[in-house]
Amino acid sequence: MAAAGGKRGWDTGGFAGLTSRFDCDKPIIAAVNGVAMGGGFEIALACDLIIASENAMFALPEPRVGLAALAGGLHRLPRQIGLKRAMGMILTARHVTAREGHELGFVNEVVPAGEALAAAERWPRPSARTLRCRSVLPSRPSRKALQSRWSRRSPSSANIRP
Repeated sequence: MAAAGGKRGWDTGGFAGLTSRFDCDKPIIAAVNGVAMGGGFEIALACDLIIASENAMFALPEPRVGLAALAGGLHRLPRQIGLKRAMGMILTARHVTAREGHELGFVNEVVPAGEALAAAERWPRPSARTLRCRSVLPSRPSRKALQSRWSRRSPSSANIRP
């Protein structure tokens, strides 16, 4: 709580508040260096980008103990890699390497072990070949349009403004 008694920052409830937050304007990048299973994988899936070290492993192992990944993993994974591929991972609780995650499409970049955070920090920086921009404002309309596409709303009803 803030000194004046108001709420400050994000709701830091379960899963760092990331799996239930849909109103963040800034891109959220997951840097995975190791194991992301169950809730950890659900948090990564809730991010806009996933940068994984070559030793990273991903899985939703809940079915092995009679549970379901109810923090969004059951919805996000099929949207990101397709229903049949997601069913193969979810129903068998299969472990997926970073390389396979990249091939499936939920990992954006695979880097050497221990370099995921450094690589993730490079992503928002413009390269010499891109428009030099010092703000995340230009990415907001694109992010909102993409999010509205996956929430089944049309871009015109998404109230997309920078």
